[in-house]
Amino acid sequence: MRMPPEGVPKEQWGPGPWQDEVDELVWVDKETGYQCLIKRTWTGSLCGYVGLSEGHRLYGRKYNDRIAMDDASELVSDIETNGAIPMFIEALRHNAYGSDGRVPIDLTIRVHGSVTFTDFWEDREDGLWYWGFDCGHYDDLQPGLMASIENAIGHSSGLRGYGTYRTIEYVQNECRSLARQLKEIENGTIRHQDQTDEAGQG
Repeated sequence: MRMPPEGVPKEQWGPGPWQDEVDELVWVDKETGYQCLIKRTWTGSLCGYVGLSEGHRLYGRKYNDRIAMDDASELVSDIETNGAIPMFIEALRHNAYGSDGRVPIDLTIRVHGSVTFTDFWEDREDGLWYWGFDCGHYDDLQPGLMASIENAIGHSSGLRGYGTYRTIEYVQNECRSLARQLKEIENGTIRHQDQTDEAGQG
């Protein structure tokens, strides 16, 4: 079964909140001052992003860059909620806690489906380094994907009732949460590995 990369027109996705939503939204988060961005993919799901300016601790860093476990604990904004123990268990589950005692940065950030994007947006040319997430996971309803599958097989897939559609309001709230966490990291005391190495050479 082959599906076109652009999917099928939105009008063919069927009724749902997506029909009344915009497909792209840009705003500046009042609390943090970060630029936030929402984009819709051909699957119908929304992706959320927060743009970081040069000088931020995570500017240019990838979400799977590994940091020391102690530094990871410092990154977590609410240690009572997230905590070192849940982080350690999560790291083990993803086989991310190696012999070097380091974990990926994304394990320290709580957002829908975890951080899945760190890069520039070439079409924006704003110089911001975006940290983003998507709503295209196993328990997310993706109306465009369902419509594309049904268009390809020629009949109902029976999957339209599966999963939860993440509305633009939901994604906005997740962007705000991500922005707050990134702001706390900007104002925090995490020691990057390169800084630690430089200190050790002195």
